[in-house]
Amino acid sequence: MIFWRDWARRGTRWLLEAPARAFAALGVSPATLTICSLLVCLGSGLYFALGNYTAAAWMYLASGFFDMTDGRVARLTGKASDAGAYLDSFTDRYGDGAVIAGITYHLAKQGEDWYLVAALVALIASFAVSYSKARAENFIDECKVGFWERPERMLLLVLAGFLGYEFIRYAVVILAVGSILTSLHRASYTMKRLKQKEDSSKPDNRTGESFSNDR
Repeated sequence: MIFWRDWARRGTRWLLEAPARAFAALGVSPATLTICSLLVCLGSGLYFALGNYTAAAWMYLASGFFDMTDGRVARLTGKASDAGAYLDSFTDRYGDGAVIAGITYHLAKQGEDWYLVAALVALIASFAVSYSKARAENFIDECKVGFWERPERMLLLVLAGFLGYEFIRYAVVILAVGSILTSLHRASYTMKRLKQKEDSSKPDNRTGESFSNDR
């Protein structure tokens, strides 16, 4: 894990503690916050498609707020569950896809062929980042290597939205390259771990020979 990521998450949890407690006191369910995150994310994608970058950035930021708060509310209310975690991950994929799809549509309207290709690659590769981790953890204990996880991808696109069209073009290139490298890093890491696992489970032939010689 990137060394500062744990510190950033602790700071974020501290900042969101009061809102989470307020939602819990009001009886807002974690699932409601998860769905709110998805809906706001879809709105962000629409605004990116329409070229309203600032509104899109604010909505994507708000989506992140709901997404980071729902888990804390679940723990405060004793409603944390595997079903809730699954719903959260499931809706995240749709939300992130909608945002990048909105950017892709806008670039297509502007006739930005090369940046359009970069955006399409970013869309595919960002899903590969998440999938490579989820699939790897069916076989190994964890796969948290790589930089471009969801918080970094969101932060990049939020900043690009606030900075304007020129930076959005650069952002999709960075996102495409970064996501490809991260997914490949995770694939390489997983294959290495699986090879180590296979090697450790194989019988030691030399040990077998020594036993036969002793007989």
